[in-house]
Amino acid sequence: MPVRDGAYFDRVARELVRGLRGRRSQRALSRRLGYSTNVIYTWEAGTAAPTAARLFQMAQATGVQPNQVLARFFRVVPQRLRDAHLAEADGVRALMGELLGQTRITSLSAASGLSRFAISRWLSGKGQPKLPEFLQFVEHASLRMLDLIDTLI
Repeated sequence: MPVRDGAYFDRVARELVRGLRGRRSQRALSRRLGYSTNVIYTWEAGTAAPTAARLFQMAQATGVQPNQVLARFFRVVPQRLRDAHLAEADGVRALMGELLGQTRITSLSAASGLSRFAISRWLSGKGQPKLPEFLQFVEHASLRMLDLIDTLI
């Protein structure tokens, strides 16, 4: 398996935003999300990145229902995720906790290159991962990043 550094996840995040946008203009989708600037351009260019929750808000704005994403991603949606709203920080935190399972944060940190302190902040609700970090977390916690992307696009 090739080494996947932060630059790889940055590229995947940019392409995911582009894929969700589809044929809509960057400016129109930015406005739909409530921004007065063309934030989608900065996300696609890689000069900024949305949080994972903001990505799911974008998915909703493009017609993708996050609860359907969970139903397709998990064959049976885990109990703790049945009432989760992925477009909110707590929903993303619940998803990350489910994916982490019994894995130790230090083990995930060592395998992924993500800071154990950052992972701990995300799981405790004291911070939110940016999209590239979230994708990196999903890949190393579950090896199912591509499955998640497939359910979104």
